[in-house]
Amino acid sequence: MEVLGVSLDQDLERAGSVLATDVEVFGDRASDDQWFRGHLFLVASAAAAVAVLRAGGVAAVEVVPPRPVTLAGVLWWKAWRAAASSRSYFALRARHHGDVNSVGSLLRVRKPDDVSEAGAWAVLADGGVDVRCEYQSHQPGGIETHFLIPDAAHARAVLDAAGIASSPCDYRRPAPGPGITWWGQWAPALAFAGQASRPVLLSFASPRVEQVPGVW
Repeated sequence: MEVLGVSLDQDLERAGSVLATDVEVFGDRASDDQWFRGHLFLVASAAAAVAVLRAGGVAAVEVVPPRPVTLAGVLWWKAWRAAASSRSYFALRARHHGDVNSVGSLLRVRKPDDVSEAGAWAVLADGGVDVRCEYQSHQPGGIETHFLIPDAAHARAVLDAAGIASSPCDYRRPAPGPGITWWGQWAPALAFAGQASRPVLLSFASPRVEQVPGVW
């Protein structure tokens, strides 16, 4: 996935018509920020789309996504999450995931009835917190959403201000409870199994969420 930009001095209606005929567009939105002013389109190949538009008499450029390390950068990505399907957004995010360091902290959020997963994510984004990965975890006490974020203290402060409770996740030494307990490191899991005389099922998985790699 790549981002194509058509500036305000171009015929946006004509651009949309040309793209609709010859290029598959996975999302589009208006843009008025430091990176581009005009209209943005999410396409499979920006170079191919630029050539098609040029043939149709419309000038366009490829727009390089900003790194989500500032409030403005996080909000840039938030706007795309609202403008594109989840599949298209995560495809765009995966393409540029190497531009950021995905090592961070994990927070668990047990959603209040009036706050959706997307709502909690939006609260974090509005507070300048970039969510590197996220997934739902089915626990005996209910469904939790786990967020991989770069700064746990900042993220918790943002969620607390919005009235959303959160707590840190520790995949090295979780608190054993009913059901399956997940451990992120083999040595402490094996040691606990020996102390508790309980069986251990070894399962290996690449840490990826919606095709976006994460490290924790």
